[in-house]
Amino acid sequence: AIPETSRDVFSPAEHGEPRHPRLNVGNHILADPGLPDLGVEIYLSHAQAETIRCVMLSPPGCVRLVVLPTGSGKSLVGLSAALAGPAKAGGLTISVVPTIALAFDQMEQARTHSPGDKERIDAWRSGMDPSVSDAIRERIRAGQQRVLYVSPESLVGKLRKDVTEAASRGYLSALIIDEAHLVTQWGASFRPEFQTLTALWRNLRAACPEGR
Repeated sequence: AIPETSRDVFSPAEHGEPRHPRLNVGNHILADPGLPDLGVEIYLSHAQAETIRCVMLSPPGCVRLVVLPTGSGKSLVGLSAALAGPAKAGGLTISVVPTIALAFDQMEQARTHSPGDKERIDAWRSGMDPSVSDAIRERIRAGQQRVLYVSPESLVGKLRKDVTEAASRGYLSALIIDEAHLVTQWGASFRPEFQTLTALWRNLRAACPEGR
């Protein structure tokens, strides 16, 4: 028999309780200025609030490692880096994701939060219509693409030159490695392009103008 205490862990799922239960009115953590523009009025937790504030207030060239549990709102951290705070003025954010399903899911989330940028938020995939992929690459080089979700293979391959050119012109706002814990779990021999992102990241930083 399963101890009663073990069943408690599964009770929310068994009873269909919401994944993010609404906070009590007295416990609301109001979102900081800029986030209401993305349709976000409150933070889910103090950890999410502190993380987003840290990212949005970071000076150019900083590296931030975000470790939060599943369901704590990490996606909003990436969106705030891409579309709020200093990034609201413009710039390209590259988000490296491990699967195309995650890329499309996050693209739809970003478009929902920032409908005004919908035409400049994309997920790159192999087999795209050449007219679509050419348009994305042109927007990258011209500083008009806001967010691009992409696999490590495409970033270090077909898009490397375009993104480097954007960086050299001061258009690169942020580089995000999403689900980065998978890199160590998979090991160095699986999808080695994840490992070569380090070299690309250093080259992009070197290409950026000072203070950009």
